[in-house]
Amino acid sequence: TITIDSTAGGGGGGTVSDAMVGTDGITVLSGTPTASETTISGFRTEFLSASGTLVKKTGDTMTGDLDITAARLIIAPGTAALPGLYLDGDPDTGIASTAPNSVSFTAGGNANFSVNSSSVLLAVPAKAFSGDPTDPQYSFTLHGGGGMYLDGFNGPIGLSTGGISALEIDPDDQTIDIPFGLTVSGVPVDTVGPSTKTKNIAVEDPTASEDISWFFTPIAITVTEVTAVNVGSSPSVTISIMHNTDRNAAGNNVLTSATAITNTTTGQNPAIAGDVTIPIDSFVWLETSAQSGTVDILLVSLTYTED
Repeated sequence: TITIDSTAGGGGGGTVSDAMVGTDGITVLSGTPTASETTISGFRTEFLSASGTLVKKTGDTMTGDLDITAARLIIAPGTAALPGLYLDGDPDTGIASTAPNSVSFTAGGNANFSVNSSSVLLAVPAKAFSGDPTDPQYSFTLHGGGGMYLDGFNGPIGLSTGGISALEIDPDDQTIDIPFGLTVSGVPVDTVGPSTKTKNIAVEDPTASEDISWFFTPIAITVTEVTAVNVGSSPSVTISIMHNTDRNAAGNNVLTSATAITNTTTGQNPAIAGDVTIPIDSFVWLETSAQSGTVDILLVSLTYTED
């Protein structure tokens, strides 16, 4: 609402009868304002609506701050290609409402990030910086130390809980590490640490000079136990378990030294304080250096973990 002083004189060097003449030649008020004419509530609609609300002409440029108090700024919903609120010089990047109760952030004409009353939708990959078990990239508001993380550049992807790694997938070793162990349907599958495996070999009527190829390992392993037993009458066979990446080279003994196997019941465990770590791409073979009594069968079992 615009109020005009009842004593206002003519504008632009004119007389009272010339008062309030627009630059386009349209007379808004002429003559001496009466008491009822001192308040004008009806300009042309480019400037003032019928209710007295100021109207900004389309295409005009506003300078300075836009301060809206106790009111709302209402814009058209727009589309992903033409958002209702966009950036100067980039008309297809901004904020739009592409559906009821939905707000989308658009870029290049695409609604890449949308929020509605029930969900958040990402139309492009979400990327985050590296994290660690104590501070994962993706976590929960009530549990910041639990979530998913990438441990360094091209490192393992892991899941943590309580700031401790619970599972890691390593792309280099192509392994899945579960430090706490794994239980499936109530049945323990693994215990803490790497799983154990075994290799077995049975030799009939072993002599005192056997040199028998056993197996080849494409990955590094660590021997944790050796068990051996004989079938026969007062049998004794002295064994060594050798390994090397060159089968024709002198081997490295897993056992502390060549050991006589005499047990015929529950088996015996020769000491393995020798070279128990078998490198990648290694051959493993069994050697004997002495034999006595009647030895029908020699059975040797090797227990190991994959490094």
